[in-house]
Amino acid sequence: MKVIADCIGSFQDFIAKPPEQIAICPGAVCTSEQVRIGFFAAPMKKWLEGNKHLSSFCMDFTFGIGQHGLALGGIGPLGLVEAPKHRPHVRMLPLLLMVAKSEDREAHQDLFKQYMQLMKEHEISVTDGFADCFCFESLQDLVEANEDWKRIRLHRCLQHSKMNLRQAARKRCPSCGERRLRNDEFLNVLVAFLLQSAFLPSSLEFNVFWSSVISRLRGTEKESDWHEPDMALYIQENLLQEGPDGFTAAWRTGLGIVPFGFTTYSSNAQERAWRTIKGLLKPGMRQKDPASVILDVAAALTSKLRNGDYDKMLATVAQPWQSLQVSDKAQLQDVDSLDSDDGPQLVQRKRLGLEAILKHFRRHGPTGTFIEMASALRLALATSEEEVVRAAASLQTGAYDCLRHLHLRESYCTVWVSTENQLYEGHKHLVSGAGWSEHCLFIRALLAKETSQPIPLGTLSAAAKKRTKKRPQAKRSAKMKAMLRAPEALSSGVAGAEAVEVVPMNSQTQELLPGGLVEGKELPILDSVGQEKESMCMAATNSGKRCRRKRSHGAFCFHRHQIASSPKWSLTLFESVKEPAQSAMESWEKAQLDLAIQLSQTENEELSARMQESCRRVDARLRLLGLRRVPVPVEGNCQFDALVYSADVPMSAMEMRSFVVQYLRPLARDELSLLGAAHLLRRPIHLVTDTVSDKPEEYIRIIEPPSIIHESLWGSQVVLACFMDRHFDATEPDSS
Repeated sequence: MKVIADCIGSFQDFIAKPPEQIAICPGAVCTSEQVRIGFFAAPMKKWLEGNKHLSSFCMDFTFGIGQHGLALGGIGPLGLVEAPKHRPHVRMLPLLLMVAKSEDREAHQDLFKQYMQLMKEHEISVTDGFADCFCFESLQDLVEANEDWKRIRLHRCLQHSKMNLRQAARKRCPSCGERRLRNDEFLNVLVAFLLQSAFLPSSLEFNVFWSSVISRLRGTEKESDWHEPDMALYIQENLLQEGPDGFTAAWRTGLGIVPFGFTTYSSNAQERAWRTIKGLLKPGMRQKDPASVILDVAAALTSKLRNGDYDKMLATVAQPWQSLQVSDKAQLQDVDSLDSDDGPQLVQRKRLGLEAILKHFRRHGPTGTFIEMASALRLALATSEEEVVRAAASLQTGAYDCLRHLHLRESYCTVWVSTENQLYEGHKHLVSGAGWSEHCLFIRALLAKETSQPIPLGTLSAAAKKRTKKRPQAKRSAKMKAMLRAPEALSSGVAGAEAVEVVPMNSQTQELLPGGLVEGKELPILDSVGQEKESMCMAATNSGKRCRRKRSHGAFCFHRHQIASSPKWSLTLFESVKEPAQSAMESWEKAQLDLAIQLSQTENEELSARMQESCRRVDARLRLLGLRRVPVPVEGNCQFDALVYSADVPMSAMEMRSFVVQYLRPLARDELSLLGAAHLLRRPIHLVTDTVSDKPEEYIRIIEPPSIIHESLWGSQVVLACFMDRHFDATEPDSS
């Protein structure tokens, strides 16, 4: 529809002689065929002089303005505003505005050029821009074609990307005519993938995640494949960009992707601003002429500016937001009883002790325990796709599991330490709020070398809360649950992923590893190979003697087989590894924190000196045992390299690793690889550690085969050297 001719004349007169409170940008277009008028409120220039630190901008358009249905576009600085008792939130000031006939490529690019010219006049360097999908595509071509603007990083709105995904899923595929997403139940899963993967902190993790998702969407053979090739094609072509380093996306956020404290939801700040502006306009906005619309918008912005709505906008937030500060009184809170229908009770918040953690482990497996925390830390420190795949592998199948990857990132915080001792929080809720977790504050206190800083008690989200009834969610079908299981294959389908090969046991291997499974059907403790000539039960009796019954069920008689199969025995087996587990937990904070800090900084002379002292202490202890240390390369496989050398087993470290993984898989919840090796070899493993003590019983850790196997069937001990609970060296007799 053309703009009415008699309105054009009055509008042109308004542009030629605007009121004092309005500034019209050069190059305005006002004809019956096209309208593009850039303008800003006069007080904005003074505000801009005092806010040159804001280097990010946001851009968006809205429709239905004025009696002719014109479009109103805006672009302006984006900043963080601190609010008492709340996380910092994003605010956008629509500094430069445009009335246009329609939202199109020309309007987008014209508004952006005018904004960049204004920034140049005020000597402001623009670094980041946020836009919805339509604006993003127009600006991307313009930025890439201009050498002066190539430094600007453009970010696509995550909210709009989610909307695009939902709309595309319901449409029909142009090639086949069928719905692009055949399984409606899978739509919410894909949307969750989009939202949660946006906060993966590294490009490495993002590429591994989406490579696996695309592969499973295309797959049609396995139960864990998703049979959605058309949806895979749409996501790959429209939501992801594929480059030499794999998949990336303009809607993802995380460390190094967007300014710290912002997210790619920032474009929504523009839409909130428009709603506020519309609310300040007088009734009958759609019946007004364009000149009146411009006056009303400028008046609304001037009023908001004078009221201080755009004061104290920050580029970054230096201090943690106030909700991280928890007083001593907050340790005692009224919470609903979990065990009865009684009223709220006064509860003391406290950390879990070892017994509580072990109880949780027995009931729920590794979820939420230090074993899972180790996976989260390995994921945070991963420097290759193979390391990401191993860290996020399923505990049941050994294959990379994208759902477990997201779970680890959702459940645990990661803190990065820069070379300048600046701390960066990786959890998505804290990235979006520019806040710090208590882990971050704890490390910050450790890095304060000359002063002692108090450590806050914890985040507000960690405090006890009243239980509220959640709205029940729709239950997933059996088919959907099967599809979301971890892939069965040991390889993730991601290029470069390392698979643990299943190696068959030949007769020679059976002699070397008598604790291996015969057929893989029974648990490893109930069946073993290489004992055909042995007819007696292999179990130990309560008196310490060997059972004299004949073998009838695997390696045991019927009676001992029943005992070993009972839930009580499972708890007993776990208790046998309680001591090494406790030792690992005690050294967890010290050793792993040192490792995180070491890998977060370019040099760490203090840690190097500690490692040298650790080697000196272990070498002295080995000499007392008539042994000497054989160094093993630090290549991620040191435990198995040391094991096969010290045990004098004629097989490669990878073969030993494969057999141990095969042993551990039926146990499902037990990741203690040395326990598995001790049973496979039927030989106790002695770890000579660097623990600060003169007592051998304290610095030598012993991992024995399961106690149900009689000691008379054990072989000679294997001795390994262990440094700082993270590196293993082999040993051999000291001829000197």
